[in-house]
Amino acid sequence: MATRETAPARGPNAVAVTARFFSGLADPTRLSIVELLLERPRTVGEIVATLGLRQARVSNALTCLKWCGYVDARREGRTAAAAAGRRGLTAGGSGDDSVS
Repeated sequence: MATRETAPARGPNAVAVTARFFSGLADPTRLSIVELLLERPRTVGEIVATLGLRQARVSNALTCLKWCGYVDARREGRTAAAAAGRRGLTAGGSGDDSVS
């Protein structure tokens, strides 16, 4: 009979960070934004226009996605732009980085 390997024990803080990381995609707005950004980087205005959402809603969603590492955001004067993050997001949904 095959034995199952168990993951090393992780502290409560590590579990909380991992839960927060995955909660970033739990909201349909945030998931829609990530899908757009996987195509190419976009400005906040482009995301607002494409999804038909209020700017404040998009900005709040981007803040969460940035905190989770799903997107990278930068300011260019008065314009904010975002791109899929460096944590290994791909169109296939798998990454090579993990939260520890």
